[in-house]
Amino acid sequence: MASKRASLSQAHRWAIAAKVALIALVVLFLIFSVIYKSIPSEAAVGATWSTGTSDWIGFVVALRNGISYLIGVLAVAMVIAGGVVYITAQGNPNQIGVARDIIISAIAGAALYAFATVLLGGDVGGGLISQFFS
Repeated sequence: MASKRASLSQAHRWAIAAKVALIALVVLFLIFSVIYKSIPSEAAVGATWSTGTSDWIGFVVALRNGISYLIGVLAVAMVIAGGVVYITAQGNPNQIGVARDIIISAIAGAALYAFATVLLGGDVGGGLISQFFS
């Protein structure tokens, strides 16, 4: 019985750590998307800023793309981990609840990321915010 409690407690800790990591990555994505959208284009700032601006834009885009990749990988890993916890639950309602929470959190985090991408826009076109307020 103590072993099941320890594994359940460990599953809870992993679920909380995964939720925190996913939320942190989504927040970082939002921050770098806003920074990317606020950097003026090279044509607008003129020749004095052109080299520094393109380096900065490249860095922000690479960082945002890396964070996007990590969000996707973490969401898939959380769904897989939730599935493993569910399969190994052996009818234990507490572990089934933990597994359900992990899977729901992963799907909610991926949906939040997708919604943020739609609002802020990707590399092409811009998002809903820039379309409505420009």
